[in-house]
Amino acid sequence: MSSIIDKLEEMKERASELEEIREKLWDLTGLIEEVESSLPAGIIGSHHADMEYQDTLCQVEDELQEIQDKVEQ
Repeated sequence: MSSIIDKLEEMKERASELEEIREKLWDLTGLIEEVESSLPAGIIGSHHADMEYQDTLCQVEDELQEIQDKVEQ
């Protein structure tokens, strides 16, 4: 029984970490958009930063969904 409780605790900790980083990624992508929209003429921002962090956000959300699916089984 302890093994099950340990696994649930690990899932809870992982979900908490993922939720925290998801919030930071949402903030980051918002800041990237804000910076890109306010760059002065002649200054070019990174076109890839937003896409790459969106990919990271998708990975985080996918793993959170996997955890949620396991809990709901």
